Amino acid sequence: MIEKLSSRFYGRVGYLLVLVAVLNFGYPLTLYMGGLGNLLFLLAYTLMFVIGVLVTSEDKKHFIQTSIAAVVWMVCAVVSFFAPSSDSATIISQVAIIPAQLLMTIALLRYIYTSKVVNANVMMTAITVYIFIAAMFTPLYVIVSRLDVNAFVDNGLGVAPQWQQLVYFSFVTLATLGYGDVLPLNAWARSLATVEGMLGVLYIALIMGRLIGVYSQERD
Repeated sequence: MIEKLSSRFYGRVGYLLVLVAVLNFGYPLTLYMGGLGNLLFLLAYTLMFVIGVLVTSEDKKHFIQTSIAAVVWMVCAVVSFFAPSSDSATIISQVAIIPAQLLMTIALLRYIYTSKVVNANVMMTAITVYIFIAAMFTPLYVIVSRLDVNAFVDNGLGVAPQWQQLVYFSFVTLATLGYGDVLPLNAWARSLATVEGMLGVLYIALIMGRLIGVYSQERD
């Protein structure tokens, strides 16, 4: 059953891209729906991991590794959902989400760099990885903000930002837009923002070089 599902979904990144985009760009809805919004977001993220495991698992070993990482995150996320005021539960759930995201991102990058042609699937994979990079930095920012309440400040509200604002901050930093409405004040927060900004620039340069190289070889 597992092998049939994996063979059906593997490499079809369009499914994963849609879910990743909806989650990372539709998060403002959670600001208006309270606890229900957070629950729906949690369920949607769980679905994204399920699809992500199937899409990125080219062999049984990767399937098992990514599945275990996803299940660990799900357990931690449920605990954090029922204890929203607990810094420890939040930090653990944020730490737990990174391995699953990282395993899927590595698999997607491998798919790009082993592809012999540049097609729509490869382009969608490149976009998905870009979104995943921002998604992996978001939990790091949340962890820093929970360890130090003064690590970030939202200039528009004059208070420490919620996780929704940190999702926004991560994408703004990755794209090196630098609006300055959400500011990192803690040294670790600034260090992470510097690394993410550099990764955003390097990723685009490296991916463009790879895709142009493959396209040139394909034409030749």
